[in-house]
Amino acid sequence: MKDQEFLLTVHYLDEKYSVKGTPYVIEHHVKKLLQDLQEEKGEVQTDKELKIQLNTYSPAKNEPSDKFEEEAEAKKLKALLDDVEPTSEWLVVLTFIYFLTHYQKELLVTAKAISGLYLTSSLTPPGNVHLSIFQCVNKGFLQLIGTSDSQQTYEITSLGTKHIDDRISYSQKSRKEDSEIYYETEEQKSKVEKFLQEISSVEYEKIKKTKNFEDQVLLIIYYLLKKGISKQIRALMIYQILVHLNCYKGAPRSVQTTLSRARPLVKKVKLNNKIYYKLTEEGKNHIEVRVLKAK
Repeated sequence: MKDQEFLLTVHYLDEKYSVKGTPYVIEHHVKKLLQDLQEEKGEVQTDKELKIQLNTYSPAKNEPSDKFEEEAEAKKLKALLDDVEPTSEWLVVLTFIYFLTHYQKELLVTAKAISGLYLTSSLTPPGNVHLSIFQCVNKGFLQLIGTSDSQQTYEITSLGTKHIDDRISYSQKSRKEDSEIYYETEEQKSKVEKFLQEISSVEYEKIKKTKNFEDQVLLIIYYLLKKGISKQIRALMIYQILVHLNCYKGAPRSVQTTLSRARPLVKKVKLNNKIYYKLTEEGKNHIEVRVLKAK
């Protein structure tokens, strides 16, 4: 679609002309046209009528196909994130750019395109995506190319591509080594088994149907707390439960990263030189108001 050209024909009472170009060119011209019409001065103000003729079926006819393609792209992006297992915000951004470049063939990307993938991947966007972009540039993984439509455009470097490829290879190797569920203590194993025995079908379906992975993790912590099984939870314990409930294919490190990004909904608690996570009041409110009541 990005290489396709469109023809725009404009009819005035005394003049007719056409403009041919990419969607960006046409969009720019239409905006300029509307601006000129709004600024038009005259003694008699008349209603303006814009007629657009498209030699294709309406978008509604294509909705099922478009929805299928969107779902397929979302699955590809989720699989890539599982392989890369980003441990920081800048690495999430670099993964998104890798996806746009190698999967969607967008050689030049903008912050707007990157931000759109947070919704696609059901990840909570950071407060400032530009900061993560600049970190990638400073590390030599991205380079600034120029501007397009007043937005800076970036290109992933060979070093950036290699960094993602190396993480994918390492992740796949680690996943094979971690194929068996590992428990840190017998107490941890006992708590996981107790949770699996006590979870109701309604609770199970809620976890399963929650698309946002961060919310899935927080929901498990919430249920563990409500059932009186555990107040402070290890990331590995959440991973073990996810594997049992959802046949989770990711690595324990993905859960650790998700919990680190979930603050202030959770807070770290250090016990016996180990890091645990505890749901905050803000986290409880988030689960009860936004997750449990969502349809």
